[in-house]
Amino acid sequence: MFETQGFERTSVAQIAGAAGLKERSWSMTTDAVISREIVVKALQFDRFGSPDVIVLREVPQPEPGRGQIRIAVRACGLTPADWHVVDGLLADHLPPLPRGLGLEVAGTVDALGEGVDGVQIGDRVFGPATFDGPTAGAAEYALMPAWARIPEGVTAEQAAALPMAAETAWRALDDLGAQPGELLLVHGAGTTVGEAAVRFALHRGIRVIATAGPPPWKRSAPR
Repeated sequence: MFETQGFERTSVAQIAGAAGLKERSWSMTTDAVISREIVVKALQFDRFGSPDVIVLREVPQPEPGRGQIRIAVRACGLTPADWHVVDGLLADHLPPLPRGLGLEVAGTVDALGEGVDGVQIGDRVFGPATFDGPTAGAAEYALMPAWARIPEGVTAEQAAALPMAAETAWRALDDLGAQPGELLLVHGAGTTVGEAAVRFALHRGIRVIATAGPPPWKRSAPR
């Protein structure tokens, strides 16, 4: 039902090893500071380029700011946007390196920032991770500026695949300006974005016709 590229919190080091990433100490923090802080593992880059610039490091555990929560990451979705950020996208609009990657996360609430209500420690949530600091979603712990509870029956891996696709579909419907009772044709409804668009449109009272086909690897070669 969902598409995802994710990793589990307990296997960060294994995934980094499989990707050929080297584990290094965080170069901006001295050993003396590391020894006094809670240290967690995170994927990080301190120069722009291909995925080869990503490394697995031990970094200080991030602390939630006002309006943020911190989660123990259960799954992180990696999308093309992550690779563009690593390659330098938004470089002029974000703080200096090093930074983390992983824009979509799901996990368990671990800490609450000032002014946060409506959520409790231990709640299962998903949504976008902050990515303007030294860590993002591809870490043992992540900060979130917005979130939603994971519905019963939905796994963390499935939830982590939704934020960007769901927002894309929602914004597309807003841009189209489709109104309740109107008819909407959704091509590619078998994709995550397409399925989200169908569900959101129906939720808005829009009538929907959807098309879908087999995935590319199941299509027969042209004759």
